[in-house]
Amino acid sequence: MSLFTNEEMAIIAIALDENEEDQCKVKERKWVHEACQKRETEAEFHTLYKKLLNGQRNPWASRLCAMVTVDVKNAFKSANWTNIVEELDRRTISPYLINVIQNYLQNRCIIIKNGEENKENVKVNSGVPQGSVLGLLLLNIPYDGVLQIPIPGDVVLIGFADDLAVVATAKKEEALQRKLNTTLDRLANWMREN
Repeated sequence: MSLFTNEEMAIIAIALDENEEDQCKVKERKWVHEACQKRETEAEFHTLYKKLLNGQRNPWASRLCAMVTVDVKNAFKSANWTNIVEELDRRTISPYLINVIQNYLQNRCIIIKNGEENKENVKVNSGVPQGSVLGLLLLNIPYDGVLQIPIPGDVVLIGFADDLAVVATAKKEEALQRKLNTTLDRLANWMREN
């Protein structure tokens, strides 16, 4: 049960988003890409197509393209609250908003039903509420780092919630495989470390 109404959570999400925009204008982030925010698949592919064209007129005539999709298992359940708060602090989000988020995450529990009448409250200390107004935003905070890992040229990482797409282009199949494998190894290392 949340201490905040949906309207209050929406206000917090907007404030966090605006605060981060003011603080972090250094690097383009693709985690919640504007095409993904609109949920327009056509726009997502158009954005990806433009990125892969990279100024070339007809790159497909001599290039191969491959996409690998990755689903981050239990991402919503395993988001570490300490990591979320530390990342907010690192981004110099206002202490007031950090305090609001900490209060939102405190004293959370899930109700386990065993039959009609047996209910058990189990306290949780990690994870973000899936389907809540803040859940996706809070999930993106710790997972944003995955989009900051160094990747080979002609590789694009696109992420939304617990899904990642690795898209690569190359002239030869061996080079394409090498780029994808290098990127997937780096993703796996990042996931283990974070």
